Amino acid sequence: MASVQKILILALDSVNHVALAPHLDAGRMPTLKSILARGASGVLLSTVPAHTAAAWTTLATGKSPGVHGVMNFRRFDPRTQESRLNATKDVPHKTVWQLLDEKGLKVGVVGQPQSYPVRPLTHGFAISGFETPSTDAEFAWPAALRSEVLEKVPGFCFKSERVRDPGAGKDWTALEDFKAGLESLSAENERAHALNKHLAMTRPWDVLFLYYQATDPLFHKAWRWCDPATRNEDPARAALIDAFFARLDAMLAEIINLPQSQDAFIMMCSDHGHGPVHELVRVNGLLSDLGYLKRGGVIAQARDAWRRVTGQRKQKGLGIAVDWPGTSAYMPFEAISGFVYLNRIGRERFGRVADADAENLAAEIASKLAEQKSPHSGKPLFDRVLTRQQAYPVCGPFDQPELFVQPAHGVNLVRKLSFGPAVEIPDEKYKGTHRPEGYFALCGPGVTAGKVGEAGIADIPATVLALLGQPVPADMTGKVLSAFFTDGLSFTPGPAAVIASGGNADVYSDAEKALVEQRLADLGYVD
Repeated sequence: MASVQKILILALDSVNHVALAPHLDAGRMPTLKSILARGASGVLLSTVPAHTAAAWTTLATGKSPGVHGVMNFRRFDPRTQESRLNATKDVPHKTVWQLLDEKGLKVGVVGQPQSYPVRPLTHGFAISGFETPSTDAEFAWPAALRSEVLEKVPGFCFKSERVRDPGAGKDWTALEDFKAGLESLSAENERAHALNKHLAMTRPWDVLFLYYQATDPLFHKAWRWCDPATRNEDPARAALIDAFFARLDAMLAEIINLPQSQDAFIMMCSDHGHGPVHELVRVNGLLSDLGYLKRGGVIAQARDAWRRVTGQRKQKGLGIAVDWPGTSAYMPFEAISGFVYLNRIGRERFGRVADADAENLAAEIASKLAEQKSPHSGKPLFDRVLTRQQAYPVCGPFDQPELFVQPAHGVNLVRKLSFGPAVEIPDEKYKGTHRPEGYFALCGPGVTAGKVGEAGIADIPATVLALLGQPVPADMTGKVLSAFFTDGLSFTPGPAAVIASGGNADVYSDAEKALVEQRLADLGYVD
């Protein structure tokens, strides 16, 4: 195949074929349609979990969450039952951007989630992601780029550092809230595009990663009117969403048609897909119903309620008090998947499960959860329930949950335990949630035009390296997508890309942590 000198990666958060189909079919996205006609495309399978933080870290490193350790925006410690925000120092692996930089290539990385604090590049530049506390932080590399961004991109900021937008934190039930929220997202998209375009035009680059996030909160807030199956229920909202996607396509065209992009190999990718929410499942409620989690008694509930009201309880807990000595398994957090930990002796404070019994107990719980069906539809609640070994055959040296619960289509998981039923019908039936089926496209020399297939998100960085004639580290879990090239795509294996971890210290102050967590809550990422 012809050699590739430049690669342009356009990252659209949460996009899948279902969301794009009505706009492609109606001719609202001619730029994307042209890329698909000239290139190869298909389903890009996300990580386990199909979560923003996990998936984009996998795209950066080429390694699964089981190896790089980022499964959520927070990092949970079962010993203390506390969590803190993840940061780049927690990932002891080189990114594909660093590997290319070491070879002398000019790399630009703009807005990739889970990239704060920004990692230095000798030959390139970077702007950290939306988990950056504010523009007061060192969000740019080189450091001098920070003042340029603030000058050249009016209004640039990291969301909640300004007065919260109309629609932020609100449900989009009322049409006026829908319009205000969509207008806010569109304005954010314009600012992101202005930044992307400015840097693409003014900085030399061999590889450029540009991130557009607005599609993800749009789908979380208003999937029903994006889904081809239901969007026509409200023509007014559908028309506004049509305009949003038409403008997004125009943004892609502006980037692709820049003189700096003319000879670039084009990659498009998302971190996961999206789908509807028909049911809410409290996994801790199921664990309680199955006898693996014991709710606290009346006195424990009263004591817990008092500590919560008076601010004495610092951790969020599981919603209501739990009898830990009587509990064998619990779900301390969810990130699209449910993360079930065994209450292990020697790890948890009131551990109950001996190491010798852990494997059999995990398999038993997995089997029982897999049998659970909706009381409303009669369909299985979960696509899969995986043990740690099944989810991650190769694991890093950190605490992992014993089970990963993968929700079925239309199911969203809820962490909090309650006294009500474990399976509920949501009040807002228009919201969406992540699905593992994302989207990708390849367009450039050697690609088999019109080929459609399936890939994994970890395959993207491996393919970037192969396209540029660089070795692919042997410890990457992704594979080179040679099947999408007419003459294949050869590569040379390289050494493992591991670096020293930055330790366990939190990089966020208490005020910054509160700011970022509120932002993540507004986006629907945390409760």
